[in-house]
Amino acid sequence: MKMKKARRLAAPLLSILMILPVAAEDKGPLVLGMKEAIALSLQTQVDVKLARARTEEARARAIQSASALLPQLIGTASQTRIYRENLAAMGFGAFPGIPPLIGPFNVFDARIRLTQELLDVGSLQTAGAARRTAEASSIREELVRVQMAAATALAYIEALRAGKARETARSGVELARKLETQARDQNEAGSAAGIDVARARTRTAEENLRLVQAEFAVRDSDVRLKRLIGVPLNRTLQLTDPLTFSEREIPPLDQSTALALGKRAELRIADQELLAAEKTLSAARWNRAPSLSLAADWGLSGNDPDNHDRTTGSLGVHLGIPLFTSGGISGRIDEARGRREEAEASRDDLRVKIEEDVLLALDRLRISADQVKTAEEAVGLAEKELSMAQNRYATGAGDNVEVVAAQTALARVQDAYVAALADRGAARINFSMAMGTMADFRF
Repeated sequence: MKMKKARRLAAPLLSILMILPVAAEDKGPLVLGMKEAIALSLQTQVDVKLARARTEEARARAIQSASALLPQLIGTASQTRIYRENLAAMGFGAFPGIPPLIGPFNVFDARIRLTQELLDVGSLQTAGAARRTAEASSIREELVRVQMAAATALAYIEALRAGKARETARSGVELARKLETQARDQNEAGSAAGIDVARARTRTAEENLRLVQAEFAVRDSDVRLKRLIGVPLNRTLQLTDPLTFSEREIPPLDQSTALALGKRAELRIADQELLAAEKTLSAARWNRAPSLSLAADWGLSGNDPDNHDRTTGSLGVHLGIPLFTSGGISGRIDEARGRREEAEASRDDLRVKIEEDVLLALDRLRISADQVKTAEEAVGLAEKELSMAQNRYATGAGDNVEVVAAQTALARVQDAYVAALADRGAARINFSMAMGTMADFRF
């Protein structure tokens, strides 16, 4: 009995022991670079999936549009039982010995029918417009992927910025506590007043508040990044790419603009939409032209499937000439012309916007580089000022007003430096988007 009871207890215990390593592994941090984060977002984001579905829909519509120009081969088979048929109603006169009402009798027919458009320029142009629309949808899917990559990269940079701001906030708390301890020790030694201690404690409280705000920013940016890359919100992320600054050559405006006009997905979409509108206008105009089609059939005809001793068939050509359409064709032509003009105006306006985007992106690159350099210099000067104020206070040359002021200035420029680094990264992403090279972006 004891052995059986031990076995019953051992089974679930063994199962728990087998699960524990897996659970521990699941809770481990997800090591993530920006490249991996972008790859995850492109796999999981619903916007990318919807864009892919819309591309498939557009391609299917293009196939449907082209099907009108392809041969149509249809097989039919029918077996009919006719109980009464009035020959007089069909225009036949009386035949000697044949009553006007005949029946019942069976009719069987099995047939293959072939139809082929020989000349239909309107349908050909419509199919061309559908192909251009499908191509525009494919490029639009590419654009959605690029936009998602940019959004993920910006979220990654924001997470790095929040993490670095938290580090500087923690350093600020440690420094404030150290200065508070110094003020308290000097107050006890009689070389500092009580207001110095109160001032130092106030500064410590301000640094603690700064740390709390930094912690919240870290949490907020962490959740946003996880939402974009599609990982559980309780999963820990370990970001490997650092938030640093490096000098990069800024290309000239003319060269950048020419490259952007050739690479931007939005302009390629506009070009395809303009071509589709031109094809649609051409199709509307060609609807006034004659159309020519071929129709043929061959089959077995008789009373039933076992008695089909007659083969029948036909071959013919159909010519259609629009004579009067009550303004329908003219209305479609005017509508198509308006859409073409709209597409052309949108394309031309987009070219100007791209030039503007490149100009502003280049300016932001230059300004962001200057901001980082200036903020870095300001941090060095603030650290030196704080060190000098501490030395003066330690030697009793004055109260700690200078120390607290220098400490406040250091915290401010540290935050500015972190923000400048993040803005530099965002400026590089913005420049890649303006140039249409976000797919090749490397942090």
